[in-house]
Amino acid sequence: MSGPNLADTVVEYLISQNVRHIFGVLAHTLFPFGDAIAKHPQLRFINAQHEGGAGNMALGYARATKQPAVCLVSAGGGATNIVTAVAQAYRAWLRLRGDSGSGVHVVAHAEAAAEVAN
Repeated sequence: MSGPNLADTVVEYLISQNVRHIFGVLAHTLFPFGDAIAKHPQLRFINAQHEGGAGNMALGYARATKQPAVCLVSAGGGATNIVTAVAQAYRAWLRLRGDSGSGVHVVAHAEAAAEVAN
């Protein structure tokens, strides 16, 4: 039996930040995140047909609820498809976090500038 992996740690952190909904496209590289999310009934994963749609769903959720929003997408094209939603969240000072399974994360929130790390 193995211990917690990176996905479990990230999901625990998101829960500690009061995240309750995760929007995204669960690509094969993100299956460990899907497993980690499934372990926590307080989290709800909302599947989208396209990463851009997932980004806009997360943006709309953040605007409507003033709660942090998370968008989970694959690296490469998936990550670039959420750029518009992240830029809009940054302009509106909303908390939106985009994550991919390959080490790319994008954060837009009032306390910091948008960050892209790889």
